Amino acid sequence: MSSTPIDTTAPITKKASMPKLSLQNPSLMGLTPEQTEKIKILEGVITKYIMPTDVPKLTHIPEPTENVFPESQYGTGYISNDEKYAIKNINFVKLVKRNDSISIEGLTESFTSELINYHAISELCPDYFCKLIGYKYDNENHILTIVMENCGQDLFEMYSNLTKKPHPTVVRNHIGQLLNILNCLHENDFVHFDLKLENIVIDTNGTLKLIDAGTLIDTNDSNFPEVIVRGTQIYMAPELKKILKNKKPYKIANNELLKATDIYSFGILLIIMIFPTHLGISSIYNKKEYTNVFKFWMQFFSYNDENIKNIIHGYFKNYFGNKIKFDDFFSEKPNERLSIQELKSMFEEKIEADKIKSMFEEKIEADKIKSMFEEKIEADKIKSISSSGQIKRGADEPSVFMYRKKTSEGGRKTKRKRNNKSKRRQRKSRNK
Repeated sequence: MSSTPIDTTAPITKKASMPKLSLQNPSLMGLTPEQTEKIKILEGVITKYIMPTDVPKLTHIPEPTENVFPESQYGTGYISNDEKYAIKNINFVKLVKRNDSISIEGLTESFTSELINYHAISELCPDYFCKLIGYKYDNENHILTIVMENCGQDLFEMYSNLTKKPHPTVVRNHIGQLLNILNCLHENDFVHFDLKLENIVIDTNGTLKLIDAGTLIDTNDSNFPEVIVRGTQIYMAPELKKILKNKKPYKIANNELLKATDIYSFGILLIIMIFPTHLGISSIYNKKEYTNVFKFWMQFFSYNDENIKNIIHGYFKNYFGNKIKFDDFFSEKPNERLSIQELKSMFEEKIEADKIKSMFEEKIEADKIKSMFEEKIEADKIKSISSSGQIKRGADEPSVFMYRKKTSEGGRKTKRKRNNKSKRRQRKSRNK
């Protein structure tokens, strides 16, 4: 069954509005007044912040398959029948029923990030982000549907299902692509806040792209001078964990310090990619084992454990060179972490150094082979000489063998003369 074509050309009206909510609406039956008020606020966000923008508003949604992604905190995901699109449904009613203490401010930021910020960054960095196709809001059932390009399986799925350690060349290629993705993000003053392998997808050509923009913020957006900290705990920078623990909004005061939170998450992401054997995983990779062991290991992750620092540092040097330090990713002080541009520069310098080293090693190997070849030729010559006692030389090459040859020929001539004289004497004697 083919999907219904998506209409991304539908006009968006600046004065668009939602129908007023009513407690008599069947979809709202059983909700408390407080829960109904929360839905009203969420729909107001769509009206106030999303509808007036150029985010495409869809009139048709692709037909979803039966395959459902694991349900997240905010919604359920599907793949379209033609496998071209990833579809996310956010049911406001289920959302407020599931958690009475859910943060409306956090949801507001999440929806604007998921639509407005994601649309903006996917236009600015189309090579690095799966394209946002558009959205549709069902005001009768209070369901927000977001449609994105389907770019492949997530990177965590790929790494956790490997049957052997990934080849260093593959890992290096992935790191290079991730650096480009994060560089484009930060160059345009966006911060992701939830960088992890589950939010990166890989297609059949090996191309990586970033998805899931529910935590993405534009640091230049004056509508949101503060943000509610969100993300995944084991990837989260320590300064964000403190703010999260205090349950206070995070003021956007310094873009570079905000970007440093992504650098910390990027470091954790790299550990999962290039550090599997030290997490207690043997030759067989298993997603459940991979996840559990990593979470267990992260509980004991310590900045003061020199053994852990040295092991991680040793692995990072293979990809960023000898200048890289543990604190370049994981310093407790955000301003001491490297920027993405600095990491990218070190990574590229390491690649160039490895190329030069490889060329040098190849030259040494070629010279070695050449030397062995010449030695073999010389050995064959000597062998030929010893078996025949002579060797042909060029006209301009003096040789002891030529002299010996001439001497030998002279000796034979002398002997013939003696024989001739002897024969003449014998003839004279008979004649007498």
